[in-house]
Amino acid sequence: MIKRRLNETYFLIGIIAVILVAEAVHGADDMVATVKLLQGSWQAVKLEGDGKPAPDEIQKSFQMTIKDDKMIITMRGAPNRDCKFKLDPSDPNFIDITGAIKGKEGDTLLGIFSLEGDQLKICFPETKDLPRPTEFTSSAGSHLGVMILKRVKAE
Repeated sequence: MIKRRLNETYFLIGIIAVILVAEAVHGADDMVATVKLLQGSWQAVKLEGDGKPAPDEIQKSFQMTIKDDKMIITMRGAPNRDCKFKLDPSDPNFIDITGAIKGKEGDTLLGIFSLEGDQLKICFPETKDLPRPTEFTSSAGSHLGVMILKRVKAE
C-alpha cells in the first residue's frame, strides 16, 4: 500500500515536471517569435517622460532600430544610443533594457511592452532603482517614460 502511494506520488511529480518543462519551452518559443516580430525600424508617435511630452523636434526625429537583441536609438542632435534588451519569460509583456535609455551605461531598466500590429509601446522607469511599471502611463512625479512607436515600412 505504501509502495503504491509512493509510486503514484512519483508519477504525479513526473507529470507536473513534464508540464512545467513544456510550458517553459512553449514560453521560450513565444519569446523567440516575439523578438522576431520586433525586428526592424520604429518611428516615434509619442514620447513622454514624467508626465511631460517630449518636444516635437525630438519626437519627429526619434527612431529606434531593433536588430537581434539590440536597440539602436537615433534622434537629431544626440549621439546614437545602443541598448540591449531581453524579454522576460515569466511574463510575456516584460522587457529588460540594458545600456539604458536614461541612466548610466550598463544599468538595466525593468519595463513593460505591448506589440499590436505595427504599434509598439514601451514603458520604463527613469532609473534602475525603480520597480517595473504596471501600465503604460507616465504622470508628473512617476519617473516613468512611455514610448509609442510605429513600424517603418521597408521600401
